[in-house]
Amino acid sequence: MSATRFTKEEEDSIRQALKSGGKLRSARELHGFVQRYNWDDGLDVLFAMIRHPLCDRGTALMIYWLADPSYAKSHATREDVPEYNRSGYDLVMEIETRMLAGGFRQAAIGYAPVDEDLVPEAAAARARTSSPIPEMMWQRSPGPCLIPPFTQDKILRSLNDREMSELERQFALAFTVLKEAGQPAAPQDEPAKIVGAISAAAVVIREDLAGKKKKWRTQHTTALQWLWKKQLCRCGAWRWAASEPAQGGNPMVITTDGKWYGIFKELQEVIYWSTSANTWRRLYDQNPANAGLSWDGQITRRFAALCNGSVGRRHGVTPMTDIFPLDETWIFAASGSLCPGQPGM
Repeated sequence: MSATRFTKEEEDSIRQALKSGGKLRSARELHGFVQRYNWDDGLDVLFAMIRHPLCDRGTALMIYWLADPSYAKSHATREDVPEYNRSGYDLVMEIETRMLAGGFRQAAIGYAPVDEDLVPEAAAARARTSSPIPEMMWQRSPGPCLIPPFTQDKILRSLNDREMSELERQFALAFTVLKEAGQPAAPQDEPAKIVGAISAAAVVIREDLAGKKKKWRTQHTTALQWLWKKQLCRCGAWRWAASEPAQGGNPMVITTDGKWYGIFKELQEVIYWSTSANTWRRLYDQNPANAGLSWDGQITRRFAALCNGSVGRRHGVTPMTDIFPLDETWIFAASGSLCPGQPGM
C-alpha cells in the first residue's frame, strides 16, 4: 500500500484542532486528526467525525476497527453490552449501518482493515461474534494511506553494543530475581520453563507486596519482562531491533517478517492490576472469551500463542505501521537485512 505525508500547512491545522478545536478544512486533515486523537478524551468527537460531510470511507473504517467491532458484535443486543461500553457499541453500529446503506461515498484515503491472512485471530473473531462483521467492513478502502501527522523518519536497525550490554545486565538481574522469589532458572533452560518461572515469580512478588513482606522494586519486574521478551526471540519467530536515531527509544522485539512489534505488560498486569476493583481486571473477567482462563496464566498463555504464530492486537502486539507507517521496504536497515546476524540472543 502506498503512503503519502501531510503537508506542513495540514499538520499545522491538525495540531490547532487537537489543541483548541480549530476547523478542519479537508478529508485529509480530518483523517489526520483522528489518527492523533486521544480516545480517553471521549467518543463524542469521533461521532462528530463520522457525521462530518468530509469524512472519507478510509477514516470511517479506521474508527470502526479501532473501536473493536469484534467486541461490539459479540453481544446479541445493545442491552447486553455493559453500560460503560455502550457508546463504543453505538459508534461501531452507526458506522456499519451507514456503510451498508451506501454511506461514506468519498473514498480517497486508503485503510486496510485486519487481514485474515496476516492476523490468524481475525477468523476467530468472526467465529465468536453473535452477529458477524459484514464482508464490506473487511475490505480495504481505495487510495494511498496517510502517514500519521508529526511522524519523524525512522528505520529499524540491529542493537548496538551499548544496548546489547544493557540487555545482558537486565537478564542477569532477572535470574537473580527468580532465585530470590523461589523460582530459580538457568539461561540454558528451555524458553517455556523460564517463562513458567517468570509467571510463578510474578505471583510471589504480588503476594509479597500485598503483605509488605519484601521490598520489590520496579526494576525487578522490568528485568523479568526483558527476560520474557528474550524467550520470544529464542523461539525463532521474534527478534531484537531498535529504531534510528540511536537515541530514539528502547530496544523492542519484532516479528521476523518486520510486520509487528510488542509492548508487553503481562507482568505489570498480574502484579499490579489483579484486584477486582481494577478496571482492566474487571473487563477481563467480563469478557466471555476469557471464561475459564485465569488472570495469572496470561503470562504463559500469551507467550505460547506468540511462539505459535498467533499475532494480533489482543496478544499485546501492534502493527509496525503504527510507528513506521511507510512502505515495508522503508523499515529495513540500509544493509537490506533486519537485525542482520541476530536470530535471537
